Amino acid sequence: MAVVNYADVYQQALNGQKFTGGVRFADLYDPSGTSTNAFKYVDGKTIKIPVLTVSGMVDSTRDSITAYARKVDNAWESKTLAHDRTFQTSVDPADIDETKMALSIGNITSVFTNEELFPEMDKYMSSKLYTDVDTYGTLNTDAVATSANVLTVFDTFMEALDEAEVPEDGRILYVTPAINSLIKQGLSASRQLGNAGSTTEVNRIVSILDNVKRVTVPSGRMKSLYDFTIGAVADAAAVQINMILVHPKAVIAPLKIDQIYIDEPSAKTGGKSLYFQRQYWDAFLLEQKAAGCQVNAVAVT
Repeated sequence: MAVVNYADVYQQALNGQKFTGGVRFADLYDPSGTSTNAFKYVDGKTIKIPVLTVSGMVDSTRDSITAYARKVDNAWESKTLAHDRTFQTSVDPADIDETKMALSIGNITSVFTNEELFPEMDKYMSSKLYTDVDTYGTLNTDAVATSANVLTVFDTFMEALDEAEVPEDGRILYVTPAINSLIKQGLSASRQLGNAGSTTEVNRIVSILDNVKRVTVPSGRMKSLYDFTIGAVADAAAVQINMILVHPKAVIAPLKIDQIYIDEPSAKTGGKSLYFQRQYWDAFLLEQKAAGCQVNAVAVT
C-alpha cells in the first residue's frame, strides 16, 4: 500500500480556499509585489521600494544645443517585515480513528485557517493601514451614524484621492456591516430622490459609489489596535475603523514565508502527528502614495 502524504492531502484541500473568501483584504496582499509595486529584499527581513523623481519640462531653445544634465533621481523607501507568526500542535492517533487521520488533521487545520489565520490577516492589514495613515496622512474621525453623513465622508475620501491624482480604476472601499447598511440606505434614498428630479450632486455620489468595489469586513476585523500575543485580540484602547478607501498601488504587502509541515506518527514524534505552520508577512502604506488611503475611525462606545 502506498504511503499517504498527509501534507499533500491537506495542501490540495486548501489550495482552492486560500485567499478567496476568507481574507477580506485579499486584493491588497501581494506576495511577489508584481501586481502593485516592485521591491527587492536587502536582507532577510528588509525590503526596498524604488522611488523615482523627474523634473518638469522647460522652454525649447532653437538656436543652440543646451548642455545635458541629469534630471532624474532614484531613492529607496525601506521597510522592515515584522509579523512573523507560527502555529503548531500535536495530535495523538489514540484520540482519533486512524483511517480518518488525514480528515482529522484537515479539520484541525481548516478551523485554524478560517477562524485564526484569515481573520488575523485582515486584522493586521486594517490596523496597519490605520497606523500608517495616522503617521503619513490624516485620519478622519467624523461620526458616520446616518446614511447622509456616511455618503458625505465617502465623497470627501474620493475628493482626496482625486486631488492626489490616484487612479479612479481599482479603488476599493472596505466597510463594516453597519456602515454598509447605511450606504445601502443612502443609495436607496438618493435614487428615489434622483428619480423625483433631485440635484445632480446626489446622482454624482450614487454614480461614483456604483463604480467603486465595496467589500464588507466584520467589525471585529476593523480595529485600530490588536494584541498579537496569542492570536489577534482587539486591544482595550482600540478604536473602531468604519471605512477604508484605498487603491492597491498605495499598499505593499509581501508574504515572505508560507510553510506547512505535517509529520506522521513515528518514534521521533513520540507516536503523535505533528503539525507546523509559519506565516511571515507584513503590510505597508507607501509614504509617497499615502493619499491613496483614507480611513474613518471613531472611539468605541
